[in-house]
Amino acid sequence: MHHMINGKHLRVDTRPAVLVTGGAGYIGSHTCKALAEAGYLPLAYDNLEHGHRWAVRWGPLIEGDFGDIASVRRVLVDYEVSAVIHFGGYCYVGESMMHPGKYFHNNTSNTLALLEAMRSVEVMKIVFSSTCATYGMPARLPMSEDDPQSPINPYGESKLVVRLRIATVRGKRGVSVRSPRGHVIRRSADPAGKRLHGRGRSPQG
Repeated sequence: MHHMINGKHLRVDTRPAVLVTGGAGYIGSHTCKALAEAGYLPLAYDNLEHGHRWAVRWGPLIEGDFGDIASVRRVLVDYEVSAVIHFGGYCYVGESMMHPGKYFHNNTSNTLALLEAMRSVEVMKIVFSSTCATYGMPARLPMSEDDPQSPINPYGESKLVVRLRIATVRGKRGVSVRSPRGHVIRRSADPAGKRLHGRGRSPQG
């Protein structure tokens, strides 16, 4: 929570803040609930293109684009954010085939801008929502995390570029990847359903 005094934001909520891009979406809202229950302040950062204002119930909704470096930097500083969970982006394979530029702009370019905003204020921890589409056609089943990644659609490729970027960022002021706690790459497979207590929706809803 913030109060304004002499035109300045003063944070009065002492819980550690976590920025959740796409926090008004299906997975993001569930994550915000889990963060709040674990004692964190979830900041739902969403432009509401596909998110829902009603889904933000466990912390503030901050409307904006995660590719806006100045806006993201301001939020990171004002709320003293300790980590970022990045769910923002487009996620439909078929659409990516018809509109590849849309996916490379939002999923790749805008995410690199997010990383730059984090780097500029030394927020060193990120959970990046990737996809099994980065692997393309599996060479074997079951698949392994170490299998070669060769995406066959723009959606998978747009995510793989970011994953590789996160894995190669180095330097004193870069997003920390040397520490095991510096970054996490996560994937999910068509999640759906309701919470045990509360609302839910389908991935397409």
